[in-house]
Amino acid sequence: TQNGIIYIEPENYTNMLKAVYENLDSYVGKEVSCSGYVYRCIDFSENQFVIARDMSISSTSNTLIVGFLCESKEIQKYEENSWVEIVGKIEKGNYHGEIPILKIKKIKKIERPKEDLVPPPDNTYIPPSSSIALF
Repeated sequence: TQNGIIYIEPENYTNMLKAVYENLDSYVGKEVSCSGYVYRCIDFSENQFVIARDMSISSTSNTLIVGFLCESKEIQKYEENSWVEIVGKIEKGNYHGEIPILKIKKIKKIERPKEDLVPPPDNTYIPPSSSIALF
């Protein structure tokens, strides 16, 4: 963490995603920064998008889209599949059940990284507690 912001790197993206989903109450109010591409579903509101990454799920190049649901009025300026870097605050939201939603504070367009896949979650992430720093 820097300046109270949790920086989510590609190599631990899915570990953080899993940790936040499994321990949402521990993360509400925390700020995170990450990058990904803009992905929208048909039933999203006009301010909603997923900051998405493609997770490799097999050696045969199969991937699965993973990411955090985000909300920002500014997202309409960004095209589907364009790459962005965001800073957002984790809040509880609802999308087919209770899930974390990132309320975007900063968003900027970036170039697509050379290595754009993220690995599946493993057991290296540390479950949050008040006495343990997250990274």
